[in-house]
Amino acid sequence: MSTNYSKTVDKQLSVLWNSCFKEFEFETFKLTCQKIITTSDYFPKVNQVIAVYKQIESDAEREKFEKLKANHRLLTQSQNDCYLCNNTGFCNYTQNGYEFMARCICAHGKDLNKFSKAQIDKEYIPEIKQNSHSGKDIEKLKQGINPFYIPTIKEALGKKYYIYEAEKKAQKLERTSLSDEEKLKILQGGFCNG
Repeated sequence: MSTNYSKTVDKQLSVLWNSCFKEFEFETFKLTCQKIITTSDYFPKVNQVIAVYKQIESDAEREKFEKLKANHRLLTQSQNDCYLCNNTGFCNYTQNGYEFMARCICAHGKDLNKFSKAQIDKEYIPEIKQNSHSGKDIEKLKQGINPFYIPTIKEALGKKYYIYEAEKKAQKLERTSLSDEEKLKILQGGFCNG
């Protein structure tokens, strides 16, 4: 960047930039510098570099999210008829006399139009928002725990999942007037692409 702006980089400026940007992701930082060079007539200040870096990072994250949503939309459109969740993405179950909800294992249970990334990805730790999250949730987030994750029905029920699945298949077969071929698909698990 110093060459582009005909600026002499002294030791102080070099130490400042190194201390500020040494942990930044290299490819994003490179894109940041390229963008600044093409849009600015003057050598940038540190806060300008940070602002452009954050914008590029945000744009990349948004683009990635939109691609994921589009992929999930395609997945859910190809999902015929899930006997577990009836294409809602939600599976209700009872345990110890209480009703609970879990995500389905089909494409609808991973649909970003129905669930947030934090609800789908156990490893994802969202940004802490003091005014939006409860104290309990903030503590978990600080510990690196995602408090918003919704387990799949398979995770929630463990070994009892197979009983739940068999019951749902039986209910689907009893409720609808399906052809023998469609009933066979259900029995083979063809309607739930989990």
